[in-house]
Amino acid sequence: MSVIRWMVKTTDRIGMIQDVVQVFSREGVSISSMEVSTGQIFIKFHVDTASRLEEILKRELLYHTDIIDIIDIALQPYEQGKKNCKLFWSRLTMGLSVWIMKGPSAISIPQQQACFMLSKGKQ
Repeated sequence: MSVIRWMVKTTDRIGMIQDVVQVFSREGVSISSMEVSTGQIFIKFHVDTASRLEEILKRELLYHTDIIDIIDIALQPYEQGKKNCKLFWSRLTMGLSVWIMKGPSAISIPQQQACFMLSKGKQ
C-alpha cells in the first residue's frame, strides 16, 4: 500500500468538498484524513501500489472545472505542525539540559528565544 497526500486547489464554492469526496467514494477509496481551507483541500489516502487508482482519481478530479490543480505533498498541514512541534520540543529540551549542566550562558540564542516565547505563552 502506498500513502498518497494531495493538495487539491479549488475554487471556493459551496459543495466543493462533497464533489471531491464523491469521486473517492465512486472509486471505493477511503480517505484517511482531510483538511480544508479556502481554495485548498488536503487529502491523505492509501492505494495499492500496483493499482492505477491514483491516476484515475486525479483524472476524474481534474475533469471538474472548479478543481484548478492537484499537487503531491510530503505532509498534510497537521502532520507538518506535529513535526515542527516535536523538533521545537527536542531543541528546547536539549537547550534546557545544557542550561542545567552548564548554566544559562551556554544556551544558544535561538534556544533562548524559544525559552522566552514559552515563558510568555506564545507558540
